[in-house]
Amino acid sequence: MKKISISLSSSNFQFKSSIVTILDNFNSKTSAPFFHFLHFFFFIFFLLLFLLISLFRKGEMERKLCWAVEGNNVEEVKEILRNNPNLDVNWGDDRRGGLSVLHGAGRNDDSPVLPILLAHPDIDVNLKDIDGWTPFCYACDGNTSWVREMLKDSRVKVNEPTDDGWTPLYRAAYNGHLDVIKWWIASGREMDFGEPGDVDKTDAIGVARKEGNTEVVNLLGRFKSDAAKTRSEVRSELGIIGEVAAPTAPELTKDEYLAFLTSHAPLVNLFRGSG
Repeated sequence: MKKISISLSSSNFQFKSSIVTILDNFNSKTSAPFFHFLHFFFFIFFLLLFLLISLFRKGEMERKLCWAVEGNNVEEVKEILRNNPNLDVNWGDDRRGGLSVLHGAGRNDDSPVLPILLAHPDIDVNLKDIDGWTPFCYACDGNTSWVREMLKDSRVKVNEPTDDGWTPLYRAAYNGHLDVIKWWIASGREMDFGEPGDVDKTDAIGVARKEGNTEVVNLLGRFKSDAAKTRSEVRSELGIIGEVAAPTAPELTKDEYLAFLTSHAPLVNLFRGSG
């Protein structure tokens, strides 16, 4: 019995030794590549996780600025711009058709934050949303009072069409926005009536007639026949005395702009000139 026990014990020991030898050989051959692969896997995993989080958070502050702009919260807008000097003011919210902060301001009638945005050194005043609408096109379509102020900005492309071919004048004529057209005529900026066949097979006068906007039809017809005379009559009607200043644009450096935001200087004065 004793011999048998010794034999079994010896056999068991040899078996265990064989297993250990096999594992040692496996580890010596595979552990380094395996751990390299494991390290590489976790590196890629955490890198992708970081990128996903970054993409999720991208636009968080810009979106906050959009909300402050649409809420006409002047102090919050100034605070966000002041505390985030490298903020992308031309960021478009994909969740809302690519609307930027300037689009939001242009859609709000008499938005008090629009001059603050227009004065920003990096602002793109002709930025388009997903459908090719510029802030000025929104302002004309919505009959906002800021049309007058944006007409004074030489950077604004007043005849820039949407992806569907609608010009700002076409949208104003379509909706019967007589005041928008009067201020446009008074400003001296070029007006693109469009050509028959551009949109709905008609031009700005044609679409106004189609929609029953008789006053717009008459005004645009007079202007097309005699621009100088009509402009003079409209300016007189609007109480504009003397010549209208040529369109200009603010030329502020970032430091100057931040100084404006920090002080209580009325940025609105940059655009609310006489006439």
